[in-house]
Amino acid sequence: MKTIIATCALISLIAVPCFSADDFKDVPKEHWAADSVRAVVDAGIMKGYPDDTYKGDKPVTRYELAAALQRMVEFIQGSQKPVATDKQETSVAPKYNWGKDSVAFLKINGFVSADSSLLKDATKPVSEKEMADALASVAAKLIENKVPAPESPDSSAVEN
Repeated sequence: MKTIIATCALISLIAVPCFSADDFKDVPKEHWAADSVRAVVDAGIMKGYPDDTYKGDKPVTRYELAAALQRMVEFIQGSQKPVATDKQETSVAPKYNWGKDSVAFLKINGFVSADSSLLKDATKPVSEKEMADALASVAAKLIENKVPAPESPDSSAVEN
């Protein structure tokens, strides 16, 4: 359920990785997306901008998408671990190039292909097709990592 909420919120409201959802100047409590914004902020997937805004109506850049996807992957993977394990902080500090680090995370871990548009022209806005491709690629890799490979026919054959 958490995965579905996070994915739906990511598709409809994407922003860069700073504050509680209630702190955004541009997201009033009565806004139709306020609950979704709060959910992705509370989950640590998105944090908004340093000027206390969310900018949900602004086109998303490839770096912003990469950062949100990295945080979504980390959230999903973290939710699959036992509660007793310590969560490792993997967010990128602002002094580093968070966009390049997020793109590298997605590429190195196989969440995006080497020819992904996220790897080129990082500050260019993401098209609908690029967003769909990136989400599909991340979802496919998460499923691949979670679902065991089928056994070969020889190893599962039963003699009669």
